[in-house]
Amino acid sequence: GIRTHLRSSCLTLLRHFLSVTSGSWEVLTDALKQAGMETQADRALKASKQQLNLMKGGRAARNRAAVFYEWDTSADDSRAAKRQRDTDDAQARVRAAKMARGLGSGIQLPTSMVDACELVLLNLDNLPPKRPPVASSKQRKQPIDLDFVVDAVLSNGASLTMEENHWYDRDGGDGWAIEEGEVGEDGRPVLTFKMNSSVLDAGMKITQGEKVKDTEKAFAEQLKLASSMAFSRVLMSSSTARSSAVADFGKQIAARLALTLEGVKAASEIERSHVMTVEAVESSIKKNAESEEELAGALEFALENPLVSSSLAYDLTPKDVSTEDIEVLNSAASTSALAMRILNEAYVCSFNEDKAKYEKCLDLFVSSVVNACDLSNQNPKDNERKRIANAAAASLPHQLGAAPFLTPSSLNLVSSLCDIDEVVKKFSTKTPSQTIAEAAAARTAKAAAEKRATAALLILRDVAFQRDALRGSAVDCAVAIASGRLPASAQIEDKALKLVMNVIFPKNTDCSDKVINSAAKELEFATRFAIENHEKIKKANETS
Repeated sequence: GIRTHLRSSCLTLLRHFLSVTSGSWEVLTDALKQAGMETQADRALKASKQQLNLMKGGRAARNRAAVFYEWDTSADDSRAAKRQRDTDDAQARVRAAKMARGLGSGIQLPTSMVDACELVLLNLDNLPPKRPPVASSKQRKQPIDLDFVVDAVLSNGASLTMEENHWYDRDGGDGWAIEEGEVGEDGRPVLTFKMNSSVLDAGMKITQGEKVKDTEKAFAEQLKLASSMAFSRVLMSSSTARSSAVADFGKQIAARLALTLEGVKAASEIERSHVMTVEAVESSIKKNAESEEELAGALEFALENPLVSSSLAYDLTPKDVSTEDIEVLNSAASTSALAMRILNEAYVCSFNEDKAKYEKCLDLFVSSVVNACDLSNQNPKDNERKRIANAAAASLPHQLGAAPFLTPSSLNLVSSLCDIDEVVKKFSTKTPSQTIAEAAAARTAKAAAEKRATAALLILRDVAFQRDALRGSAVDCAVAIASGRLPASAQIEDKALKLVMNVIFPKNTDCSDKVINSAAKELEFATRFAIENHEKIKKANETS
């Protein structure tokens, strides 16, 4: 693949007229001849010379080249078109002036890497023999060589203003140094890559728990920042990779790094996912008073491990991508595979470290899914949030079914998906000023919310049938929804009642006993509520 790319690049360079003007056609022709492409090289060289002759020659040269021109009669001769042509000509003159100044500031490189390399090679002769004086007396340690010049051109001058101790910038390339070793049998020296010794020493001390000096604290902070930026690159590249194997491998690495890099802050590219997770848990604490203690621990865990919370909600956060990249994101984020990787890694880590780490990650993930569905209900016109919520709710039964184990608090969070009473009432109310499109969007949003609530009931059914240890908790949630203690719409309450009486109760003796016990608990709760709120109920009855 590399040889093919090199051959095609040499042909592309040779076809351009700059290969003739710069004298590089001889090197390119010899390289193609050695590759067995002498005929193609001759044709490319002939085409480049013909192109150069056409640019320099007059009418006679064009006639000899048998090139015919005809006037374009479709052009707009209006005053606006003439002004636009004058503007385009002025921009072209500005670009030509910038190119004539050589490697000065403000050059915009071509999008093609081949053209960019040609621009660098052509402007090497324009470099001054000495480096221009700088205002600071401190001299730069990095020597001025070809790599330095190419780096300055490709980064549009960003590498010239970069601080030397920021070795983590630009993919961490400045943190490594290349050293040439002995020359091998093939005549090439052996290259070895070595990391910055100061950074490496500080990293070793931090890993071993040793005290760092004041001069090493800066490197210690930079290590965390470099880790955050590297993790963000891995996460974003794995989510947009077109190859399923590359995406899966990237998510494996991201999951392991997220649980390893404790206390590292999330980069700006994925910070929105971390904020979404924190807000989701805070909202879940207000809705689920029964699981307040467990959710408070999950919130503390999210604040201490921003990379974990960012990874769990990364697929649930809207991305600023074009429409043609949506299919790539959908295939790469198939059923939130990254979140499942995090849960599996947390489950393995819970054997030797914090036993509750997996449970906290599970609560964070379910809270994020519930929050994504709530945001879709609040903004029915947001198609991106609607797509994310529908995909998350549809895949949640499969994900929880494949999870190592579940907790009662996670089932309570799943039950909160049925809290769509206000949404149904809002979208069921018609106003005289409502258009046909708005009415259709309201019906679609109402149907989507009911479908997500039905998926929550299916999760409770699967847990009651497949997980004996949590059968009682699943039945308790289903009965609570049917009785109205947990908020839900009238249609979902009816579905929950049918689920309890027609599906779970006749399944076996254990299921029927659990249903009876849950119903008795709900009766006791209703009795206690009626006794405690007797005066309020009496006043309400008198008013009505």
